[in-house]
Amino acid sequence: SACIDTNGNVYTFGWGGNKYTFACGGLGHKTKESLNEPKQIEYFNNNNIRIESISCGEKHTLCINNNNEIYAFGEGEHGRLGTGHTSNCKQPVLLTFFNNIVPC
Repeated sequence: SACIDTNGNVYTFGWGGNKYTFACGGLGHKTKESLNEPKQIEYFNNNNIRIESISCGEKHTLCINNNNEIYAFGEGEHGRLGTGHTSNCKQPVLLTFFNNIVPC
């Protein structure tokens, strides 16, 4: 699960992934740790990125900031993150594919 506060900070909680297999790291905290309460994603805060919209899949999350840049993290199986590969991302990664697309 994920939520955004009024300052654009992102918090995630829930299942982080299986510690002993390939699966996940879907909470964006650089680990596969599961969390019982919300924890702020440090990547966005440390890079002064403010998120305006967020969408969660079963094992991945997409975030859009105030500059219409899209970040993804979680399980990359079947290319679901849009990074151009199938690797998992345990912390947010900027999707560069959309850099030249102007929102309608």
